[in-house]
Amino acid sequence: MKFNHASFDILENYLWTICRKEIKAFYPSSIMARLIHDELRWISEQTNDRTRLYAFRQQFG
Repeated sequence: MKFNHASFDILENYLWTICRKEIKAFYPSSIMARLIHDELRWISEQTNDRTRLYAFRQQFG
């Protein structure tokens, strides 16, 4: 999605609603959590909206 130039909103919503729910399906789950965190951080740097990044950090530390 990222490389197909999807909008930041679409990317962020996909990470938040789909990927976040699948973290525990991966082993070790910390790797997937880190990937999602890094992508949310990248999006927040582009949009200056850190709401979901901070919420993700609260949930997954």
